[in-house]
Amino acid sequence: PPASVTISGIAADGPLQGASACYDLNDNKACDDTEPKSAASDADGKFTISVLATDAGKHRVIVSVPATAIDKDTGAAVGTAFTLVAPASGAAGAQSIFVSPLTTLVQQQMDASGQTVVQSNDFIKAQLGLGVAPLSDFTAATSADNARAANAAKLVLQAQRQQAAALASAVGQTDVSGAVITQADLDKAALTRVIDALPSIGAAAVDPAVTALT
Repeated sequence: PPASVTISGIAADGPLQGASACYDLNDNKACDDTEPKSAASDADGKFTISVLATDAGKHRVIVSVPATAIDKDTGAAVGTAFTLVAPASGAAGAQSIFVSPLTTLVQQQMDASGQTVVQSNDFIKAQLGLGVAPLSDFTAATSADNARAANAAKLVLQAQRQQAAALASAVGQTDVSGAVITQADLDKAALTRVIDALPSIGAAAVDPAVTALT
């Protein structure tokens, strides 16, 4: 039989328990029934996916976070379902993947701009003013740079969720040009607003008045 390798992953806003991951073999940005999947992530957000060695590193990892998933940082359910993504690693063989709102933002920037993963990673890092790469595991060690990245991740997720909620009712309506507004239109608009806000989000990630909030 074809050789398989293991993708070991961590899903985090804070570490997320009860999320499930898949390997997007057909690159349609969704988890299909025929694609490799993980069991539910553990209390530290860890999961594993077994994929063919020939597919390793070539596709994104998608994590579906249900409303019942537990955020280790708060000890509470996240309350609203959302999706996280990590770009294709480009690495062969068994590997480790970190999936967070920041890695999701890197993938979204790639999709929207046509940039490479390196270009998008550098762009998001600069816009947020981070000392570590957005694709790095900010849960791996305690440091000021990792704390800032973790705070920025939470704020990015909140901003995206608020934008989505604010715009949700516009789906199916007609815009000023007479075209029907689709979810894809709203996703693009929301992403643009969040990208524009990244410098402010990065500053808020080290503002004690913000970081002290629960």
